Amino acid sequence: MILVTGAAGALGTLIAQRLGDRDDTILGTRDPGQLQAPLPVRRLDFDEPRAPSSRASKAWTCCC
Repeated sequence: MILVTGAAGALGTLIAQRLGDRDDTILGTRDPGQLQAPLPVRRLDFDEPRAPSSRASKAWTCCC
């Protein structure tokens, strides 16, 4: 699973476009209403103390 954070930003938008045909990718952004994407979008805010959703939590376990 790939989680693209900051998907509403300039770089995140470009990455989301490149990964748009994959079925293992979700987009994370503070304001999901900003995105018009064929991929699933999740609200994600690193400044909010709540834990990420259970569906996205698997993406937290991998790192580069």
